[in-house]
Amino acid sequence: MKLVQSILTKNPCYTAGRKITVKGLMLHSVGCPQPKASVFINNWNSPSYDSACVHGFIDGNDGTVYQTLPWNHRGWHCGSGSRGSGNNTHIGVEMCEPACIRYTSGSNFTCSDLSTARAVAKRTYEAAVELFAMLCKQYGLNPLADGVVICHSEGYQRGIASNHADVMHWFPKHGKSMDTFRADVARLLNGAKEDTMEQSVFDTMLADALARRAAALETQPVSDWAKEAWKKAKDAGLFDGTAPGAPLPGKLMRMGIFTALAIAIHNFPEGLATFVSALQEPGLAIPIVVAIALHNIPEGIAVSVPIYQATGSRRRAFVYSFLSGLAEPLGALLGWLVLRPIMSDTLFGLLFAGVAGIMVFISLDELETAIPALLEQVAQSLYESALKNREARTWTANTWEEIQKLAAENTGYIRTMWCGELACEEKMKEEVGLSSRCMPFGEEPFADVCPCCGKPAKKVVFWGKAY
Repeated sequence: MKLVQSILTKNPCYTAGRKITVKGLMLHSVGCPQPKASVFINNWNSPSYDSACVHGFIDGNDGTVYQTLPWNHRGWHCGSGSRGSGNNTHIGVEMCEPACIRYTSGSNFTCSDLSTARAVAKRTYEAAVELFAMLCKQYGLNPLADGVVICHSEGYQRGIASNHADVMHWFPKHGKSMDTFRADVARLLNGAKEDTMEQSVFDTMLADALARRAAALETQPVSDWAKEAWKKAKDAGLFDGTAPGAPLPGKLMRMGIFTALAIAIHNFPEGLATFVSALQEPGLAIPIVVAIALHNIPEGIAVSVPIYQATGSRRRAFVYSFLSGLAEPLGALLGWLVLRPIMSDTLFGLLFAGVAGIMVFISLDELETAIPALLEQVAQSLYESALKNREARTWTANTWEEIQKLAAENTGYIRTMWCGELACEEKMKEEVGLSSRCMPFGEEPFADVCPCCGKPAKKVVFWGKAY
């Protein structure tokens, strides 16, 4: 089996970022004469495609499996039924169908090239068996257990999927059924032996993978979310803008040199202040020397890193860093030679005040841009932490018994369907101590009935305790 990651990062289902505990696998068939998985991937990888999203497609032409969602992400592949939705529990995978069939009505179709259709069916079936065996092993699933490996039509019969016929409109025409499919998955799973590999083989494969990744980066377009940062980095000369990870050595060299000059300029008054203070009061100079020595360490790193990255020479990086540091003793020497004839207590105070002013200006010069950027980073970090915490403490319930159990054992939010009647909200408050917290826009219904009363429901509500 050839498995290729092609995640639908722009699809709203992926960006929603909801996770599931994988309890089963659901097999689908695309229901149209299209053998190319790439057609679906290209069409579905869009912010406006909010009607479906599966975890994978099996190409009809060569049997390649394209993974389109992380396996533990909640997909939009089976709708819902009277007992909830398989989207909350099952991974969904679509098999592509041959171009030689034509649907006439519902799940009925005609075929103009039986041999091609059989070849596509065999190819996708075998790839699906391998994929499902792999996933069963990964998630510790028994393919022969009730409700673990099912198709869309079986999901409908179990009340967890919409009314579709796949794959039972397709398998029987090629001598297959879901029972034979489950048996084949179990046979492969039980007969599979753990792969062994020599280190040299692994090294060769890793080198090949890294080479292919490097080649892919050469033509990788900039992501939408990174365009602003990409432009700033390009304008600043950090890289040429053609591909990620492509710095310009010349630009880095100039950055290192300018950093060295800036540090040398601000080291000049530091050396003068240290020298003069030592002349006036040696005890005062000692803490100043220690403080300046400590803060010179990151200054040296700031100079040497871009120089080393640009040239690959440790010697040149050290020399530039060392020269920027020499500004301190040079400042001390020149300052003493100039000021020695007129040195007094007043001049000593003015000198320290001037040096302090220079250092404060250098320290505060970048705050106008640095503080907003830092605040934005802090706000984003807090948001991501809160979002992660909310997702970890949100549970979905389809029955009243599930609501009671979740409310008793957990804190956080419980997500259910709701009929909209006040009586059900009062029941939630009185019996489990929960009240409605929000009804998010665009939330996909995952069941048809309200778990409080059993009436039809179309609204998704998040319940929680009010503190």
